[in-house]
Amino acid sequence: MSNSILNFSIRPHALRWLDLCTFGPKKNESVQLLNESTIKWFTEQIDMETSWHRLQTESQSGGVVQSSARVRSWLDIAFFKPDQLRQKVAYALSQVFVVSDKDKELNGRPSALANYYDILVKNAFGTYKDLLRDVTRSPVMGHYLTMVNNSKDNPDENYAREILQLFSCGLYEREIDHTLDGLEATYKLDSQGKYIPCYTEDDIRELARVFTGWVRDDESWYEPMIQIENEDVRDVGSKTLFNGTVVFDENNNRFDESENAENSQTDLEILLTTLENHPSTAINICFKLIQLLVTSNPSSGYLQRVVDVFNDGTDKLIELGYEAPAPGEEKGQLKAVIWAIVSDNEVYTAPPKYMSKIREPWLSLVYIYRALNVDVLPNVGAGDDQSNKKIEHDLLYLRTCNQYPLGSPSVFNFYLPDYQPTELLPSEYSDDGLVSPELQIIDWSHIISVQNHIFGMFNKNVTYGEGVVNPNTCLIPSNGAIYDTYRKLLFVDIGPFYNSVKVSDKISFVNAVSTRFFNSFMPKDLEKQLIDAFPRGDLSIQAHNWTQRLLALALSSPYFHVQQNLNSFSYRTTVPEAPGGSYVVCDS
Repeated sequence: MSNSILNFSIRPHALRWLDLCTFGPKKNESVQLLNESTIKWFTEQIDMETSWHRLQTESQSGGVVQSSARVRSWLDIAFFKPDQLRQKVAYALSQVFVVSDKDKELNGRPSALANYYDILVKNAFGTYKDLLRDVTRSPVMGHYLTMVNNSKDNPDENYAREILQLFSCGLYEREIDHTLDGLEATYKLDSQGKYIPCYTEDDIRELARVFTGWVRDDESWYEPMIQIENEDVRDVGSKTLFNGTVVFDENNNRFDESENAENSQTDLEILLTTLENHPSTAINICFKLIQLLVTSNPSSGYLQRVVDVFNDGTDKLIELGYEAPAPGEEKGQLKAVIWAIVSDNEVYTAPPKYMSKIREPWLSLVYIYRALNVDVLPNVGAGDDQSNKKIEHDLLYLRTCNQYPLGSPSVFNFYLPDYQPTELLPSEYSDDGLVSPELQIIDWSHIISVQNHIFGMFNKNVTYGEGVVNPNTCLIPSNGAIYDTYRKLLFVDIGPFYNSVKVSDKISFVNAVSTRFFNSFMPKDLEKQLIDAFPRGDLSIQAHNWTQRLLALALSSPYFHVQQNLNSFSYRTTVPEAPGGSYVVCDS
């Protein structure tokens, strides 16, 4: 990673970093990072106090917890809490280790779902093995993939299948072919050029025997599942996996919470170690995390560097200032893996073909709200302490975005990692095997719905900022009809944009939009569209309406809805680089 990136020497680097490592940079947040160390920012995020979703969900509900309270609590944390990197990684993990409220039973247990999400939050910077253990023992996962109360007489194979296919090694053997890039570079081929399966149906049947005798430990579905002693239910016989490579001794003991789980030799612990050490697991998990956090089509070199860190995170941990892991614990150090993913030099220099991804629809809206300093009316009952803001608007999540946290239609997530929109891609891209997973859930109905939502963000009743006249709502706590009307709304700060439009200052408006939404690199063709869209004449009377229209135009651009290195396009630098490597602030 170059020194300029390591030290946030220019504002676009800081903006790009925050775009990837948070749910979106807030106003002037990038300025605060100038000349700071990325390592310092990264480790501060790791050590920061953690925001917990179950606590926030129960705080949101005020009594009976409903599904919308869980989603609103997720937005509370994404909008207002500072532990952004941990939360961003947890959101990515939620699309790998999937459970969903589309399951009828789980839909009625939002607190249990929030508690499951907290497992991902807790393990975001832990180890892969600890994460997989906690996910496996979760009563929510046990229900979702039908492993809870599994009996040896006819063991359910559902979880056995998915822990292999989705949570560890994947369907087919992996190796990195350095003559290719993207997904095509990751599969090992046999002598006939075909994919090689990682496991057989016999392996699944054997593995299902490991997942017998597991039951819930409490009715809340919060505590990890326990393994019962009843040998009429729990299979204690020897189990052979992966063509005889692993044999569980027939005298193995049940998983006991009183034991040191990491050192116990129960069949579950042996299995977790086996899956972690499978040669395809590192490639499968790292590829998924890169896709979800940075780019849909990583180069083979970039992927290899991240996989190497998964296999041994020692050097990266030391680079971050942490102690080296104990012998035998070098593998699967997730804080090192995440650091390798977001700090790689390619992330900030590679052209869009191999360093871009479609913004997930849900995250597009979250990004915009954060960029516009989303706020809510103060909590009347909290007095001067407004540190735990709670929103009462859920972005109409059931119909706006085709997705929301823990709301996928199946265990295979909202979209498939190898989805290729062949009808949209130029032939040279599809021939290269490039994929764009997020496009699988984006259709015209979704596009219209999201754009309508964006346009509605700037309605006069829900905007604030310097110079913006809105006598109805001043974000001041009050009682009565006005407060009751507006307390459920989200407010956005359009001050810099409104003031530029009001005096017909096209360049100032474009600069503000570029810095806030395009990492200070607005492509020239979009800049021209915005300038051409400015009406002639005095805009002081219609300034709000035109601010709404122009912002909606900018945010409907594909340049916004694709995360990429925008400096690869023809652009005019938004703000000139000043002596000393810093950037002049272009918005208030």
